[in-house]
Amino acid sequence: MPIDKGTGALQEAGYLPITPWPGFPRSDLLGIYSTRETILAQFAMLVLLALGFLWNRRAAQASAA
Repeated sequence: MPIDKGTGALQEAGYLPITPWPGFPRSDLLGIYSTRETILAQFAMLVLLALGFLWNRRAAQASAA
């Protein structure tokens, strides 16, 4: 995941704190890191993506009517 890799790189550089979140998987190959910062960033991106799809669907329905 691009967000996890970017956040992980910022953590390795010391710009973001590293707060481990036990119970979440870690996969360097997939770019999934089990820290609070990376997981919350992924969740925020999923929420924004879902809101974008809903906004687009509503706009398409309004223009079709």
